[in-house]
Amino acid sequence: MGESAWVTPFKKQCFVSAGVCLNLGNHGLVMGFAAILLPQLRKPDSLIPIDDSSGSWIASILGFALVVGNFIAPTVMAKYGRKTANLVSITPLIIGWICVLTASSVNLLLIARFLQGVSMGMSATLGPVLIGEYTSPKNRGAFLTAISLTMATGVLTVHTLGSYLSWQRTALICCLVAFVDLLIVIYSPESPSWLAGQGRYEESRRIFRWLRGYDEEEELKEIIEASIVVNESKVEANINRSITKNFIANVAYFSTTITKKNFTSLYLL
Repeated sequence: MGESAWVTPFKKQCFVSAGVCLNLGNHGLVMGFAAILLPQLRKPDSLIPIDDSSGSWIASILGFALVVGNFIAPTVMAKYGRKTANLVSITPLIIGWICVLTASSVNLLLIARFLQGVSMGMSATLGPVLIGEYTSPKNRGAFLTAISLTMATGVLTVHTLGSYLSWQRTALICCLVAFVDLLIVIYSPESPSWLAGQGRYEESRRIFRWLRGYDEEEELKEIIEASIVVNESKVEANINRSITKNFIANVAYFSTTITKKNFTSLYLL
């Protein structure tokens, strides 16, 4: 009784949305990090000396990697689930920050920034989908706005930290933020819409009601019914495809058989 009275559906939606927003907030940390990293690397006593060319690559490689992440995300979240895709998007981010912390060359910094860019591309595609599937329609606009807010806050935070700390310590704090985000995502449930699409209807109902309560049963009913129709269509399509493949295979086998030399010889006899 105490849990149901205090842990409301709105608070649960805030929890799962925090994992999404923190992931996208890391965009701001990653983008703003270059502004504090490059000036410190250009100092005479820098651990990793850079020139204009290497500095430009460190700042711009995110754009190339972001496109890669955009292509990876849809496949992962459709096949393995939204939660798994979110976890996969955070992993290269954390590895990237660890590479930054241990970097002793420009090449390692480029690898780190590329990994972070892949993470950005994945989470940019995944974030709005998760917010849309996790949250109630009445709260959805506020949670989507929170995405932009956390990204702007990330840029402000990393610039502020970089004004007082070295780039290594700033990277450590950013890595800790990503790790906290990882923990939130681990304890977040899978999307009920994706579960329904996989035919796991009871699990979908349970998680939907955990997230939304029992006041949105009409939307749950629509999700389940739409998923049943789609899944049945997929089964029929697979059956038809299998029949077609078998027919083509049999025709090919028949054609191959009657053209064999031993078959022709037998017919002539």
